[in-house]
Amino acid sequence: MSGALISSLWIGIGGSIFFGVLESTKRTLAQRRPNTVKETKEE
Repeated sequence: MSGALISSLWIGIGGSIFFGVLESTKRTLAQRRPNTVKETKEE
């Protein structure tokens, strides 16, 4: 039982780090190229 708890904890930590980096990367790229993002949404 404790092995499953430790595995779940590590998966949760890894997932939160992954999604945090993903969102910050998306935000950074959107700030660098705002015109390209707006044009693709309008089409």
